[in-house]
Amino acid sequence: MITGNTRTNEHVARRELYTLPGDLFSKEKIIRSIRQLGVLGHFDPEKINPTPLPDPVNGTVDLLYKLEEKANDQFEISGGWGAGMLVGTVGVRFNNFAMRNFFKPGEWRPYPSGDGQSLSIRAQSNGRVYQSYNISFIEPWLGGKKPNSFSVSAYRSKLTNSKRKGDDGYQSMIIDGAAIGLGKRLEWPDDYFSLFGEASYQRYDMNNYTIMQFLFQEGVSNLLSITGRLQRFST
Repeated sequence: MITGNTRTNEHVARRELYTLPGDLFSKEKIIRSIRQLGVLGHFDPEKINPTPLPDPVNGTVDLLYKLEEKANDQFEISGGWGAGMLVGTVGVRFNNFAMRNFFKPGEWRPYPSGDGQSLSIRAQSNGRVYQSYNISFIEPWLGGKKPNSFSVSAYRSKLTNSKRKGDDGYQSMIIDGAAIGLGKRLEWPDDYFSLFGEASYQRYDMNNYTIMQFLFQEGVSNLLSITGRLQRFST
């Protein structure tokens, strides 16, 4: 049984448990379940307290997982001064998003939440010289049945020499990019291992850009890359 998940849907916590109905008692599985719930980031790890509830009649024991929600969304607003320019940044990251409720107005409190997904939006600019925009989305359990993650992101960066497009001497570099990734939690050598693969695309559009050293100053170039990562995380 799970209690205290006032904001997070129960299936998000339950799918991380290693203590399953009908299993023999295992302290190791209880500890591993506590760890999995803690690294989700939705609950206070110091307050996760599994409580055994014995049933003498049936000779069984239920486990009650007492959880306490914690805020883990991030909001960023900042400004900096350098090279005679002011750079402003605004960003937000929702770490417990529910995309399936995006078009349900009644679920916006203040945004559709509860499914453990991550949505990040960030913008940075100092006016005409520099602009950067990023958006990304992560689904940690694609399909909801296995811990296979899915991620997608897109971004644009623009650098100019502060002149307007069409003016004499206008220089610019525009980088557009997108990436899509798939991850899988492995069972061998142990289930702390995971495998992640990502395909990404970048498009460089240069307009007489000589402000920074680059491979070329004029024209369009495309870059397609595929990367893979094997990692083990047991913190």
